[in-house]
Order: sequence, then structure tokens, then C-alpha cells
Amino acid sequence: MEATLAYGSQKTQQDDKTTNIGGGIDANYFFTPFNQFSFILSGGVSYNKFNFKPDNVGQEDSSSDSFGAQVRPGINYFVSKNFALRATVGALSYRTNKSDFEGAEAQNNFGLNFNLSNINIGLTYKL
Repeated sequence: MEATLAYGSQKTQQDDKTTNIGGGIDANYFFTPFNQFSFILSGGVSYNKFNFKPDNVGQEDSSSDSFGAQVRPGINYFVSKNFALRATVGALSYRTNKSDFEGAEAQNNFGLNFNLSNINIGLTYKL
């Protein structure tokens, strides 16, 4: 189980300010946890809140909420009892984003990407 927190802030030359705060939770399922090679299925959900504050007088502040979920297949190669090299390829994902103003409609996106443009490599520590 993994938890993430995110915060970002950006100010432009025109003194417009954008901030982002969010977080997420990921979990992994090991199909063959007692073998040196272990197939995994990683999944997670995330939430982000974006705020935009323009410096121009007369322009209103705006914000939006974003929610996402994704599932990623992968493989672990255990180099010891507790440590493994991990690789995940591609993802099945869903993301929705809605601005906070009257009449705004949510933008929903589904994604399926199992080509080599979405490879993640990392380490796994198993208790």
C-alpha cells in the first residue's frame, strides 16, 4: 500500500498564480509472491484540486476538481527475500475533471495504453 501527497504552486510573469493540492492511494496484488518472478497488478486512485488566481482586476478566480483511477500490470524480480526490481507496462485508466462554476460539465476520459511508451521501473520492498 502506498500513499502520496502532492502540492504545487506556480506564478507567471503576469503574477497569475496556480496552485494544486492532492493525494492518492495505490495498492499492489502479487499473484505468485513466493516465486522469484512475481506478476503484480497495481491499482490506485487520486484526487487533485486546482486553483487559479489571476492578477488582472475583473477576472474571477477559478478552480477545478480532478479524480482518477488506474490499473497497471507488471512483474517483480526478487533479488532477495524482501527486495525486488519492478516494471509495469501501460495502464487502464479513468479520469474526470470538473470546473467549479455554474453550468460546468465534467470531462471524463478513459484510457487504455499497453504500448512501450508507458513503462515504469522501480523497487519493491515486501515485509
